[in-house]
Amino acid sequence: MDRYVDEENGSGSFDSGEFAGLLEELAALGELEMVMDTEERAELFRSGQLPVIVGELSCLDDYLRIRNHFSGTGRITGFPNSSGELRYPAQLYDWLGINSASKYKEDAWNFVEFCLSYTSRSDNIMDRFAVVEDKFDKQTHYENEMMHSLYYRVKDYARTMVRWQDVPAMTEEETDFLRGIGEHLYLYENRSLLQVISEEADAFFAGDISAQETAERIQNRAGLVLGE
Repeated sequence: MDRYVDEENGSGSFDSGEFAGLLEELAALGELEMVMDTEERAELFRSGQLPVIVGELSCLDDYLRIRNHFSGTGRITGFPNSSGELRYPAQLYDWLGINSASKYKEDAWNFVEFCLSYTSRSDNIMDRFAVVEDKFDKQTHYENEMMHSLYYRVKDYARTMVRWQDVPAMTEEETDFLRGIGEHLYLYENRSLLQVISEEADAFFAGDISAQETAERIQNRAGLVLGE
């Protein structure tokens, strides 16, 4: 989104030929049959018929499941931003902040630290990724917990169900990779602008207006949203 939006100046550049071209490319992809079944997507990916799978990593459990099924056949990556730097789009579900007018900022920060370091997030691979360094290290070294070795039921990406499989320990390279994802997130939460793009793009995909007209409509409405 940073390629088309200048938040600092409250302006956008959606009426460029580039954005219109992007809409046309998306329209071409829309003619492809949507494959909803995760098992079918995995089979198409392994056979080379599907070049990429777009998914979510919400917890360590997600990563271990993907590693188990696609090791040697694919890799996890993000998307380049306008500068060509790799970023990982993220959506935040919990927001913690401190009011700038607060007279108790130190106490408020202590509370934020407490929330971020909540004990349950350090030893449960199905909980969200921990963002505090020592908790993250403990979470990714699950093999050192009381269970000693983690067993994971194969599901989602394989039609042949295997009861349980031993999950190998995380390597240092994998831990660094997951830490790097957290350090290179891309957050965009202007829901009003996203709604504008969605509404105008729907008209284009329905065949009611051209890609260029869509881009111009988005540009006009985006100027109002970004100027608020």
